[in-house]
Amino acid sequence: MNSIVTQKLTMTIMTKEQAIESWEAIYKHIEHALDFSPDITIDDVKVAVAKGLYQVVAVERDNTLAGVVVLKFQEVKGNKIAWVLAIGGRWICHATSIAQFKEFLKGLGVNKLQGIARPSVARLWTKLGVTPLYTVMETNL
Repeated sequence: MNSIVTQKLTMTIMTKEQAIESWEAIYKHIEHALDFSPDITIDDVKVAVAKGLYQVVAVERDNTLAGVVVLKFQEVKGNKIAWVLAIGGRWICHATSIAQFKEFLKGLGVNKLQGIARPSVARLWTKLGVTPLYTVMETNL
């Protein structure tokens, strides 16, 4: 197994100020995650982070930023849901890191993790134990 996969990751929620100050590094990690999104742009994410609507989780390996997760928290029917809007980085989407991320979120009181994913990401997430809830369809009018 790749030794980088087994390394412990450190995850922390950045303050708005930290995220604004670190935007260039955040941008580099998530820009490609938004390439396939017809609804949200990198500028939308930047504005929402600056307003405190979205949170940025810094994912570090060996005290170096390995990736970021942009999410928002939502309360629905007694559940605290973490909605993943963008995730990106180096070697952070595998079974070990997802397990670590789930434990991190549980520590924040989150009991559900959700996100919208393009087909290739959905296949990866399915392999990592995430169940599809529904499919979003669209047509121009």
